Amino acid sequence: MPHTLTAVQFNPAASAYWLPRSGQRTAAKIPTTQFWAIRFHIDDSEEGDTCPKWLCVVSPEPSPLPLPNASMTLGPKRSRVSSVIHAGHEDLTLGVALPCTNDETVHLPMYVHTAPVVKIHMFCSPPVKRVLCQFEGESLRRFKRTVRDNDAALREHWISRQSIQWVRRIAHWNHHGLPDPTFSEQAIDPTYMWSYLNNPRAYCFDFIYDGLVNAIEKRPRIHEEILLYAQICRDYRWKGVERTLLWIRASRTNGNNPQREAEPLVEDHDSQDATKLFRSDPAVRQIAKELLTFDIHSLDVEEEEREAATSSDSSTGSGDLGYTLVYHRDFAFPQLAWKYPEIPLGTPRILVFDTFGVVLNREEAIRRVLASWLPLTHRVQTFDDILALYMEIEALTARSAESLATSMAAIVHSALRILANKLGILSQADFALAADAVAEIVKPRPYHDVEPALEALSRQGLPVIVIPPHSEVAIEHLVSSLPCNKVLAANEPLSIHFAATNSFFKSLLKQCRSIVPHIEPKDVLFVSAGVGRVIAPASLAGHPTALLERHGTIASKVRFVVGHLPHTNPVPSLVVEDLTKLLHKVCQPAGRIDQ
Repeated sequence: MPHTLTAVQFNPAASAYWLPRSGQRTAAKIPTTQFWAIRFHIDDSEEGDTCPKWLCVVSPEPSPLPLPNASMTLGPKRSRVSSVIHAGHEDLTLGVALPCTNDETVHLPMYVHTAPVVKIHMFCSPPVKRVLCQFEGESLRRFKRTVRDNDAALREHWISRQSIQWVRRIAHWNHHGLPDPTFSEQAIDPTYMWSYLNNPRAYCFDFIYDGLVNAIEKRPRIHEEILLYAQICRDYRWKGVERTLLWIRASRTNGNNPQREAEPLVEDHDSQDATKLFRSDPAVRQIAKELLTFDIHSLDVEEEEREAATSSDSSTGSGDLGYTLVYHRDFAFPQLAWKYPEIPLGTPRILVFDTFGVVLNREEAIRRVLASWLPLTHRVQTFDDILALYMEIEALTARSAESLATSMAAIVHSALRILANKLGILSQADFALAADAVAEIVKPRPYHDVEPALEALSRQGLPVIVIPPHSEVAIEHLVSSLPCNKVLAANEPLSIHFAATNSFFKSLLKQCRSIVPHIEPKDVLFVSAGVGRVIAPASLAGHPTALLERHGTIASKVRFVVGHLPHTNPVPSLVVEDLTKLLHKVCQPAGRIDQ
């Protein structure tokens, strides 16, 4: 049952699980209607899976996107009144005729939108219970080929549009003599990278098999519903939104008196930054007071999104694609889980160490390289600002080179040059771009507690596998960087800027079983300093996890928050400050090392 026609209804309340509670309540108010769609797998390799994760809308109106074959006609059709079957020259043929309301509508065209496609959340995708009708062989192949071609076209257009927008913004700043706002003369908040919750850009639906459903000729409103939902996501994704709403409500209760200081009604631990902002920044207070005259739950579309939805870009040759690029670009965002299991620590039989943050002190290596940059620039105030900017630039550089065979050294070199240029010190910082600076970042030194920890684990007979970063080439460099020969390198590398995939954990489990036969995921402990990159996907794969929060590191200051409901955030099996405390939890007394 790889694909079928099905009746569905958007569930915005379930889709908004990752938002604060106020955002979930607002999303639940979006009116939704039933519609018909083709539920299918976009990848042929997943044909055996009974839980397809993609929807193409079936509608009496063609798709609004000006892409080739964005709308394909469906047939044959059958009248519910007279059972008359109408078969014309449709693009796609179904094995069972579509049920139409009467003899008049049976002669009207029916379209399936091959663009945009709507992605079902991977953890809200139940198995298909009943197959209503399916494509015939050649029609299925033509349908999926068209969907993939349009998806590739949307990706290419999205990348082009992003580049064009940045070029226009830079030209605007230069024309008016304005500095780049991201790197302004003012202090940059080092937490700006993580000030918003991650939007999974996937949606939850209710699949309808029994009861009354809308006629297939009725125009679907799913795209308008997703527009409203997307606006709510933007409005409520700020981590301080709860505090903001409470402050506004308290001010309204006080009679909108601008002279009277309004205090929040309740305390919210997650909104401490917002509290400081309200008390220290008069401009923010003024904006909040102006909001008192507006409806808190306004669904007005932002100016930039309105422009994207109404303008066309002749340079791309594909017309008005802003409508879809804003709300259906799931490929540009991480896929977050619907919920995370709590895996107990148990008795690990194999330990898997992440490289950076656990074994090698990469952050300290970057600090040493950039130590001489702070006196050269006046655009940031602290060294942590430069460090945070470098890490983000490196991540963006790695993402842009994801599909290319690019070495880690090339990515680091490019990131250093971009950072120096942003800080206005490129000509002065050329010395820092030498090969020895890049080599120090690519091949940092181990933490002081690594060697005694590996020795203790070896005495206990616990195998240790270290995950090599970036590519297979890094495996040899990794092994040579370790202080002793007590570890193995994982067969498959893991980029330091991308989350681990299911295939990675399957490959690693296979390697573990070659060491300890019949081992299960619950017996393999993953140790990492990155929640979103390793801890969260490892728990989804059934592995116990240990979060290593080394004191003073940037990673230790990050709170990975997906939602506010129970089990919507990944919970490590163990949280420790260093490898010594980890050994006290996983080793027998004879294997412990001194503090």
